Amino acid sequence: MAPVIGPFSFGDHEYTLGMSAQINCIVIEGDLPIEISWTFHGPSSAMAGIDTLKVGSRSSVLNIDSVGADHAGNYTCIARNSAAVRNYTATLSVYGSRFIHFRYTALPTLWGRSSLPGTFIHKSLDRL
Repeated sequence: MAPVIGPFSFGDHEYTLGMSAQINCIVIEGDLPIEISWTFHGPSSAMAGIDTLKVGSRSSVLNIDSVGADHAGNYTCIARNSAAVRNYTATLSVYGSRFIHFRYTALPTLWGRSSLPGTFIHKSLDRL
């Protein structure tokens, strides 16, 4: 029998930089043995900080200890056995992933929004 992956998602959370994210891929049906793997559809630099762990014969956990801007993207769980290959994809959105920091002296602190969507400008204006 072909593997059947139960639905999963990163939930309704608004993930921001530094948060932890985790999803579980559970194969609810299918003949054993089942090989479970993950793919990420985003920059290859994001693979740093992503861990996967097989739990039992039918599930795998994907964990990101500290979400970064490069972690935004689609994560696909792939379940393979002798009958078929099946996959399921969840999208991780990371808010505040574009941050520009300017440093001046002898002025107060100002916050603003740039013309780029999702980009904030923080002017850290230290006094002398």
